[in-house]
Amino acid sequence: MEKSILLLSDGSPLSHSLRSMLGDRCRVFVSGEDFSVRDIRSLQDHGPLAQGVAVNTVEMRDIDGAEERREEAYRVNAFFCRDAASLFARHGITFVHFSSSCVFDGTGNIPRKEDDDTVPKSAYGDSKLLGERFIRDAHPDHLIIRFADMYGPGLSPLELSFIRMGNPREYIVMKGNVVAPVSSDDSASQTLIMLEKGIRGTVHGGCDGAVPAAEFVREAAGIIDGDPGREDAAIVEVDPWEFNGFGDRPLYNILDLSKYRATGNAPRHWRESLADFRALTLDSSGT
Repeated sequence: MEKSILLLSDGSPLSHSLRSMLGDRCRVFVSGEDFSVRDIRSLQDHGPLAQGVAVNTVEMRDIDGAEERREEAYRVNAFFCRDAASLFARHGITFVHFSSSCVFDGTGNIPRKEDDDTVPKSAYGDSKLLGERFIRDAHPDHLIIRFADMYGPGLSPLELSFIRMGNPREYIVMKGNVVAPVSSDDSASQTLIMLEKGIRGTVHGGCDGAVPAAEFVREAAGIIDGDPGREDAAIVEVDPWEFNGFGDRPLYNILDLSKYRATGNAPRHWRESLADFRALTLDSSGT
């Protein structure tokens, strides 16, 4: 990848994976330290913006918190995107941004395509959708990648938003919830593939396969953190209205990956992604 890359980071698993894969090919700017989400122009205090690619991982990803702190959610997930897209458009810099499956309502049982109707059920989803619209309006040279549930460094697969902890060794999920979680490493790899191939517009990324949330938790609990006893962890399925806090989660949270497959690359199965995350976790811990 010859063009210079600016990585706008918030310390998320995805920003960590992108930084690891890109190495010295990217310049990293940390939200709250190197620039402010309230004034993206502060990024220019670090020198001129060279033509290339800007990759934004900054977002407010707390679905329940977004309902209580709406001003913050829309500032970070929407208006910051508008300001960043405008800035990078003026400098001829391609803008890559990550959105969410929460722009859909999660009804039905058919994976959602990029051009399907967007009907977010939460302030988080609505703020992400508004951010998408701002980017499309402000900058023609953009790539928006939607992912669903993502785990990675600092965020265990058992800490995803469709899982709640009850009593010790008890995991609570929604009845009928269907998911396909993806690791941040797989997400970063897909992002770089799309950039290499010059993909633009809106594309869905993620893992292949669709699994009931309870089954995913059962498998993840047996291998994550090296605690075999967690295989016997209790999994409690409750009605969505009982599970959801302030913000609703999509019940059928599966994205159609046909457009990504058309690049000539096949998304990996969620089980492969999970197994590799476990192996990397073991390697990093020295066990």
